[in-house]
Amino acid sequence: MLRPIVMLGAVGILVASAVGFSTPGSLGVNPLALLKQLPEVDSEFNQNFRDDFIGNTNQMRVGFAVDPLKSDAEIQDYITTFLEENATPENIELNEVFDSLQENFPGAQYLAANLVSAVSRDELLAQLTSWDELAHPEFHEASTSIVKAGRRLVALSVLSRRIPRFSVELANRGGGRFFNSCPHCNSVHALDLDKKSKTLILSCPDCELPYDVLAADCNGEMRRANDFLTGFQVPGVGLIDKNGNKKENVLKIWKQVADRCTYEHDQSDFNESEVWKTSDDTWLQKQGDCEDSSILLVDSLISAGFDARVAIGWNGNIGQHAWVVVNIEGEQFVIESTIQENPTLADLVPVKDASPFYRPEQLFDRQYLYFQNDAPDKVAVDYFADSAWKGIK
Repeated sequence: MLRPIVMLGAVGILVASAVGFSTPGSLGVNPLALLKQLPEVDSEFNQNFRDDFIGNTNQMRVGFAVDPLKSDAEIQDYITTFLEENATPENIELNEVFDSLQENFPGAQYLAANLVSAVSRDELLAQLTSWDELAHPEFHEASTSIVKAGRRLVALSVLSRRIPRFSVELANRGGGRFFNSCPHCNSVHALDLDKKSKTLILSCPDCELPYDVLAADCNGEMRRANDFLTGFQVPGVGLIDKNGNKKENVLKIWKQVADRCTYEHDQSDFNESEVWKTSDDTWLQKQGDCEDSSILLVDSLISAGFDARVAIGWNGNIGQHAWVVVNIEGEQFVIESTIQENPTLADLVPVKDASPFYRPEQLFDRQYLYFQNDAPDKVAVDYFADSAWKGIK
């Protein structure tokens, strides 16, 4: 029995900003300081300033029992270029900074920016280190860059916290919070993945369309649905006459899978729900539930040259379910992989006849995940039309 869990969410952006421009006499600055020559603002000057800024900030954060800030090299390089390429850096709008950062760093879950101007290095450092957001525990990184603007120094400082782009490899290291881009509408959103989750259908919170199917294997590792199809070939495939009757050939493979595997719910074997097996695992263990036997049968049919897909959806009598669909010379048939008795050609049910009971929501083969691209009534009678199903690698 399939129990999908939809995981979705929007990327939360905490945007805080401040703009500070001192005037002659503020902070005790002598107006004559405006006549003094400004220091040479080069990479060494910037690095020494950043070291002092982060050092002073982290001393303060320790007093608040907050983890110290570290640098973010990518954002640092970006804001340096952003500041240097701006003809009037003292007039930068912080919303422009946020928009640019979010576009180029979609994993920036939390952002704050501060633009300050002063006539000396010490005054600039004093303004930045008085920034209230520096004590916020949600920020993990600090990036700062300084340029000259006439007779003043202008500093742009960004606090950030970034989450990684989702990947199965990172998810298997312990789960956590990730960002992803929807392949349907291209929007960026966040998702929280619990490493203990078993079956996940990831959906976009903006267009509300699903775009990925993940499941845990027998070792507790997450895999994309396609990865459970390992290229398995049933031992009797060599007996199939590829020039013979295609339906008979499909039936021979189906019989081997049905004779080999008995139906067994996940919980009785692993004491945990919704563990998926690869086709090799199901063949070796001689048992599996609906998605396990469907994966094994589809993998075996593909190895024999047939266009076949695992279908995930609803059965009117069972509920959540997985089954097989195969295209035989232009005819589409539903195959119920959990049948235990000896299957016959009569058990190859045309999809049109099966559509009142079998309602597919997702499909997959070795290369693609397929998601509905048309009305439910249309996808239920055609599992292979590009107009009905959108394939995502």
